[in-house]
Amino acid sequence: MSERTDTILTSIWNEAIARLETIQQADGFNTDAGSRVYMGATPELGPDDPEAVIAIVVGDDTPTFESKKTGIQLPFEVQAVVKTTADDAWMLAEMLAGDIKKAMETSDRRLFTFPLKRLPTRTIPREPGSNVTGKAIGYQVEYSEPWGHP
Repeated sequence: MSERTDTILTSIWNEAIARLETIQQADGFNTDAGSRVYMGATPELGPDDPEAVIAIVVGDDTPTFESKKTGIQLPFEVQAVVKTTADDAWMLAEMLAGDIKKAMETSDRRLFTFPLKRLPTRTIPREPGSNVTGKAIGYQVEYSEPWGHP
């Protein structure tokens, strides 16, 4: 089997995960949530999971076609997910949301090598039977890919 090659998107997500994994109290953050970064969906948390984790949830892209390239606007959320049983769960979610912004929003306003924009922040509603709540910070990365070469 041949060696795998990163796509533009795997490079973007690897950079986002690396930034979020720096969220540790020893590094000046409010939480240690960087020890658990999930990709793809809001997780349910069990009794052995930490009180707060981070999830990256990707939205649907908006393509624009340019000659031999496709321009992509891709929204995603970085979620501050907390157990509803945590002491002062909402304040923990607020602190983690601040940590996420600090880790993601660098001075050059890029993710990997592509422009990064902030979108609205929303509350993660507690679904019936769920044990998590939190906040979701919206972002959008803009990039282009050559036709047939993601």
